[in-house]
Amino acid sequence: MVKQRTQFSHFTSQFLRWSGKLKRDQKGASLAFFAVAIVPTIAAIGTAVDITQLMMLRSNLTAAVDAAALAGGRVYFSTDRADDIEAYFNANLKGSDFGATFDGPYSEENDDKGTLRVWASATMPTGLMRLVGVDDITISSESVVARQTALLDVVLALDLSGSMLSDVPGESKDRIDAAKEAAEELIDIIYGDPPSDLVRVGIVPWGGKVNVSDFGTDHGYDASGNPLSEPVGNGTINDRYRAVNLGMSVANPYERDNYTYSYIPGGNNAPQVGVDDDPVNADNPDAKDRFVLRDEHQDTISKVYYAHNSAVPLLAPPPQDWKGCVYARWASTAKPFEWDEGAARPYDLNVDQSNAADVEDGIVMNYGPKNLDWVGWMPMGEEGEPQAGNNRCDLSRLTELGHECTPCLDSGIHRLSTSKADAVSVVQGLEAIGSVYTNIPQGLTWAWRVLSDAEPFTEGSSVSAKYSGYERDRALVLLTDGANTTRAGDAYNRGMNEQYERNERLLEVAGKIKDEDILIYTVQFANGSGSLASLMKNTATKPDAPFYNYAPSSDDLKASFRAVANNLSTLRLAK
Repeated sequence: MVKQRTQFSHFTSQFLRWSGKLKRDQKGASLAFFAVAIVPTIAAIGTAVDITQLMMLRSNLTAAVDAAALAGGRVYFSTDRADDIEAYFNANLKGSDFGATFDGPYSEENDDKGTLRVWASATMPTGLMRLVGVDDITISSESVVARQTALLDVVLALDLSGSMLSDVPGESKDRIDAAKEAAEELIDIIYGDPPSDLVRVGIVPWGGKVNVSDFGTDHGYDASGNPLSEPVGNGTINDRYRAVNLGMSVANPYERDNYTYSYIPGGNNAPQVGVDDDPVNADNPDAKDRFVLRDEHQDTISKVYYAHNSAVPLLAPPPQDWKGCVYARWASTAKPFEWDEGAARPYDLNVDQSNAADVEDGIVMNYGPKNLDWVGWMPMGEEGEPQAGNNRCDLSRLTELGHECTPCLDSGIHRLSTSKADAVSVVQGLEAIGSVYTNIPQGLTWAWRVLSDAEPFTEGSSVSAKYSGYERDRALVLLTDGANTTRAGDAYNRGMNEQYERNERLLEVAGKIKDEDILIYTVQFANGSGSLASLMKNTATKPDAPFYNYAPSSDDLKASFRAVANNLSTLRLAK
């Protein structure tokens, strides 16, 4: 507006010079005509200038009142609500105020309707309009927002693969640290201050597989770190696991011919028995017992097992040193291992993906063409963990690969909770592991299960009686810095061992999630791959912001998470 005022002053100066010359002109009736026309001309010019300024002031006032109302609505119950309203009002008065004085902002709530009304006015002195008796003009604006009356459940699925230990490009900051900072800000915005009990947040750390135990717990130990009693499977609460009768017998999805990694507690193939030599080349009875199904394996099962620190039903008792990871609900219909010493390859990688129930939520019965009963998940023991001293693991040997299996993360699942402090604490405790690989479909799938009402996590269906009948909005936020990778010892154990198969599985899972009207936000962090961008756009609810976000830097990541959080928490303007 400085430029506009300067131009107007220049026009006024020129006009006065011209009118002075006209006044001295003795020819004809110029001065008389000019005298008649000058007042309305100047009034018209002044009115145009004043109205332009007034329109700009009204726009600024309206934006400031709207921003103040939204800010007040987010902290509806806070004792500092009036301060927030005033701060946002002042911060959003952009540009010149044209010398205006403001009255407000004022606010009042209507608890019965759940609304907050904010209003303010501005009085602007006029310029040349004073020639026609108008000394100032007063305008006003008001905004009414509806307090959020819907429950909001959000689950963050955060990549903890080894690449997250790398620096953010061009920065001296680990990606995991940048992700944790951004996630804390997102949590802060979603919950609000003070935290709204209408909001619940869950967190699913993921890598090559997902640790399905509760965050901060260790299998076999109580809350004080004391070891629990030895597992005997009698179903008492003091055991390291409890056995629960199904009340019926169902087909075991891990059939004798299709699965080689089961074990019997205390048997020759129990996890504490080490395998020093490759069983393919060594005449080692214990080693063979480790890899081949025992005669005791049942084609039907009548029990599932629960570790004391996990809600996930297991198809077999968890081993004594269970780290918390499970196989995906996938099993090969080809015989994966036969003891044929002369065979060129002892392990057959052929799979039948139509039997994979990992794309389904909750417990699944009679799934796929073979009607497999997925009443739980198979715990992954030592056979899927890296073994010290040889840079190998059992599953890697079976697949004839020369690298370690991807380990189970130390960070377990944080179930849906109204506790903002707990969510922040979990994020602060997340740690990436260097030898962990990227398995995006498993991260998204377990996040979906945490958000769901179905078993194994049922927190979603547990709504306080205070909010009975409220609508419930649900959303997943998926962050990754890399493309899908396949390794022995991940949740699929080399099933779907091509990247494109993992990508297809991710999109299949995302499609089922979106069919349930769950919003999916994806964040592609510190990785500019075009193919990854395409995958993340197709995974998201929509292929553009705020649903798909590309964040090449730490600041971009924070901005992306803020955009997601604001989109989730934005209150509808009621007027």
